[in-house]
Amino acid sequence: MHRWAAIFLLVAGTACATARPSVAEIAVEDLDGRRSTLASLRGHAALLYLFTTSCDVCLADMTKLRALDDRYRGSGVRIVGVALDPDGARIVRPFAENLALPFPIVVAGAELRRGASSLGPIAAVPRVIVVDATGRVQEDLSGVVTFDRLAAALERARAAGPRRER
Repeated sequence: MHRWAAIFLLVAGTACATARPSVAEIAVEDLDGRRSTLASLRGHAALLYLFTTSCDVCLADMTKLRALDDRYRGSGVRIVGVALDPDGARIVRPFAENLALPFPIVVAGAELRRGASSLGPIAAVPRVIVVDATGRVQEDLSGVVTFDRLAAALERARAAGPRRER
């Protein structure tokens, strides 16, 4: 009887360990149209802020993201805005320039916008994905999230693995 319980726990533990998706293969474009993936974040804990330029809550959150960037600059943490606007850089560039954001803004590739990436469907914005230095999702938050909760999530992600300086 105990043998079956041990096998169940081993299988359940393996499923839990592999349940956290990686963001490494998610395609994005910078505001100049250069394509890349989020694998460039490897080695850094990161907060990915998924938003649209028409989202009022998202616009208000940019102040929190700026403060987080100020707090974690030089500590191996990256803040990245990921715009889901289907018109891409044409819409996103003026938004980012107007706000003079200190952190990078990228445009989500079609796979992410369609909900076909490792993150699954994007049901609502804002959505915050916090990843550890290996690119594995540590937290997936939707809606309004306080500065303190975002900072705590980043601290947990930093503690989850090795990091390199910015």
